[in-house]
Amino acid sequence: MSLIIGGGFQDAEGNPLAGGSLKMQLSSDATYNQYYICAGFVFETELDSSGNVLVPCNVWPNNAIIGVWSGQADTYYMASAFTADGQLAWGPNAVTVSNASPPYDITVWTALVPA
Repeated sequence: MSLIIGGGFQDAEGNPLAGGSLKMQLSSDATYNQYYICAGFVFETELDSSGNVLVPCNVWPNNAIIGVWSGQADTYYMASAFTADGQLAWGPNAVTVSNASPPYDITVWTALVPA
């Protein structure tokens, strides 16, 4: 698992998404060792007053899991950030999480173009 921190999510006017949330969903079913990871699960975490992940949390790193259908490490997360009122403010964007240097600061995310 990779610990994610940061974010700095903002609305269109540059205001932090204080009290908002981040939702992430894996692009496809995957495996990690003997574990099966279902793409249907939506991971959700709250954002603090600066638009950062409120409590650092763990997600499966994309470079360590294998897509069930492709047999390759080609998964990504569809991620969206919402205001405290539940309005979409960022995303959905295809992003990845790495286990290369934990914790993984999602402030550096740039959207991918899924193949």
